[in-house]
Amino acid sequence: MNLRIHIINNFYSLNLGWALLVISTLRFLEKNFQKITCTIESLYPQHDSKVYPMCETIEPIKSNFKTLVSSLVRAILWRIFHEVGVELDGVINTKPMNSLRKADVVIDLSGDGLCPAKSVSPNYKFKRLISTFTNLLSILIAILLGKRVILFSSSICDLGLLEPLAIALLKRVELIVVRDQYSLKYLDKLGIKHNVALATDAVFSLEPVVNTMEKGLEVCICPSYEASKFFYKLDLDEIKNLYVKLVRYLVEKYGVRIKFIPSSLGGRWDHEDDRVLIREIVGNMDRDILEHVGIVWNPKPEDVLEEFSNCKLSIVSRMHSAILSIINSAPTIMITHSSKFETVLDLFEECVVRIDPEKLDFRNLVEKIDYLMNKADLCRNYIDSKLPEVRKLSYKGLETMEKIIREIV
Repeated sequence: MNLRIHIINNFYSLNLGWALLVISTLRFLEKNFQKITCTIESLYPQHDSKVYPMCETIEPIKSNFKTLVSSLVRAILWRIFHEVGVELDGVINTKPMNSLRKADVVIDLSGDGLCPAKSVSPNYKFKRLISTFTNLLSILIAILLGKRVILFSSSICDLGLLEPLAIALLKRVELIVVRDQYSLKYLDKLGIKHNVALATDAVFSLEPVVNTMEKGLEVCICPSYEASKFFYKLDLDEIKNLYVKLVRYLVEKYGVRIKFIPSSLGGRWDHEDDRVLIREIVGNMDRDILEHVGIVWNPKPEDVLEEFSNCKLSIVSRMHSAILSIINSAPTIMITHSSKFETVLDLFEECVVRIDPEKLDFRNLVEKIDYLMNKADLCRNYIDSKLPEVRKLSYKGLETMEKIIREIV
C-alpha cells in the first residue's frame, strides 16, 4: 500500500525532541507500509533534508504572517467553490498547499504545540500563545482542503481564549493520540472523546543502544536555556551558579564524570540553543572541576540516544531528554512544571522524580540526587522491568495511528 503523508507544525530538527518524534514515527510507518512519500514543513530545509532523507522539506505554511494569511484565504476560497462543485485548484497552487493537497494524511507532530506555556515572562507567554494559535490555523487549513488530520504524540492543555477554535477543529480531526493523562482529561472536559487515545510518547518505541562498557560512570546534565530563561523563579545568573555548585558537589562526593548534553541546538530565537547556557556554566567552573566535565557539542538525532547509555543519573529539563535517559534505564531528575511529564512520573514512580521550578534550589536538588544515587542499582533494575510495558504503550499509539491511516487510504 502506497501512502503519502504531510507533517505539519514540526519545523526543525535542531530541536532534537522534534527530530526524534519524526524519526520514531516514520520508522514505524516505513515498516508497515509498502511505500511512503513524505513531505515535512521546515524552516531549515538544507539541514533537515539530511536528517530526514525520506522526506521532501518544504516551506511551512506559517513561516511568516503573510504566507499564513494568504494560505488561509486561499483555503477558504477553495472550500467555498468546492462546495458548489467548482474546482479552483489554481487558487492553492503554492508549494506548501500543494503538498497538503496531495497528501493522504496530514500528521501534526508538534508535541506540545497545543499547550501554551506557563511562563514567568508575559512576553514569552504571549509569543507561545500566538504560536499555538498559528498551529491551530495550520490544522484549519488542512481541514478546509478536505484533508484527514491526525494529531500524534501530543500534549494539549489550558488553551484559554483559544478553546472555541480548538474544540471546533479537534472534533473534526480523525485521531488525537495524547501522551499524558492531563491532556486526556482536558480533552474530556472540552467534550472531545470519540477520537482520542492515550499512549506513551512515540520516542519510547526506540530501542536502547547496547553498550558493552561498564555503566554508572557519568552523571548526564541536560539544561534547557529556554526553561532557565522563562520558567524558573531563579534568574539566569542564579541558575548558572546553581549548576556550577552542583557539578562540584557531584565530582567531590561521588567521583563521577559529568556529561553535558544539549537537547536543542538552535532555532528562531537565541534561547533555543542550549549550548549557549552550557558554555556559560562551564565558563564559570574552576579548572580542577573542568577536568571531570565533558560536553557533547553537536549531538545528532540518530546518535543522541547512545549519549545516555553510560549515565548513572540524569538531570534534565526537557521531555525527550528524560525519555532518552529512561530508555537507557538511568534514574532521572526532571526540573519542570509541565503536565506532560506526569505520565512518565507515574510509570516509573520513585526512580524518576520531579522538581518544580518554583521550588528549585541547591538543597532540594542535592536531596533528590543523594536519594537516587544511593538506590541507583535498584532503580536501574526497576526501570528495566517497566520499560517493556512502556514500550508496548508507545506501540499502542503507533498501531492506533496505523489502523486509522489504513481506513483512510
